[in-house]
Amino acid sequence: MPAYPWFAKNSVDLTDIPKKIRAMQTLGVPYAPGYDQKAVADYKQEAQSIVAELKASGVEITADKEIIAMIAYLHKLGRDISPANQK
Repeated sequence: MPAYPWFAKNSVDLTDIPKKIRAMQTLGVPYAPGYDQKAVADYKQEAQSIVAELKASGVEITADKEIIAMIAYLHKLGRDISPANQK
């Protein structure tokens, strides 16, 4: 996989998250009602968990970096395709 050094440098902008959640809900994505108001807090909680895991492995990075969002996304993909979720 190629290196993407900007992921560790660029910060995530969380200000549009509620609006994006509402837009996806109108398109049929099954977010719970009111999730747009909770999404940023959920992101921050998961980001802190990832930062702690990385720190335990000797990697120092802050929770606001794009690489943390990418890791969270990849974790989600892994959970969504687990055998328990397949029909």
